[in-house]
Amino acid sequence: MRAEPDAAIRWWCNGCDDEGVITGWERSPFDLRQQSLRSAPEQRPVAIDVEAAVALQGITVLDVETARVVFRARSTTDGVVLSGSIEVLEDLAEHVAAEANHEPNRSRQRILDGAYDRVAGALA
Repeated sequence: MRAEPDAAIRWWCNGCDDEGVITGWERSPFDLRQQSLRSAPEQRPVAIDVEAAVALQGITVLDVETARVVFRARSTTDGVVLSGSIEVLEDLAEHVAAEANHEPNRSRQRILDGAYDRVAGALA
């Protein structure tokens, strides 16, 4: 949780009760805030399941805009919803397809293929 944009981030784990404080994250590669104001393009929602959301968060080659969409996903009663512009969702679909094509684990490949189908379907 953050009290203000440049404040320290307090975190805790529900599973093991570990906790801590993160400071100095501003302007680091992990700072996914937009750096400048600009008009927001139309956002398209994409519903995926929790497994797919976890798999997408494991893709390490995402550019900053695409990573924002993945890590800004929100949980709903129907699963997880990503929301992004057409351009960013197209980039996400390309990253997911590439990851699925190079994934040796058949189970994770199936999950990534399903995520690709959902993202590509939202673009159709």
